Amino acid sequence: MYHPEWVPTTTLALCGGVIMTIAAILYFIVFFGTLFRKSTVPSKLEFPITESYHNEKRIAFFDSFKPWLIMMVVIIALAYAPAFIQAVSNSGPGAPPYTPNNPVSVGK
Repeated sequence: MYHPEWVPTTTLALCGGVIMTIAAILYFIVFFGTLFRKSTVPSKLEFPITESYHNEKRIAFFDSFKPWLIMMVVIIALAYAPAFIQAVSNSGPGAPPYTPNNPVSVGK
């Protein structure tokens, strides 16, 4: 079942798969190379000590995680609502019928 209109998208998917495979190989080479190499310089981490100019009062809204979770759910709902409504309302006529032993639709 060759469909010539599928060739550009299949070629594009192939190129994306090749690029992703090369990226994954390079990622693991760097990851394991970093993990198993000998340390050449001892690690040293220093944090500068600072003092504040004045005392800030705490804002209770930022101390709780609940408002951020509520805002996250609202923003995600606003982002996905139009696509979900369109998918539900314009679902199309459905797939054509098929027989169990033949991949070609009965309607053709």
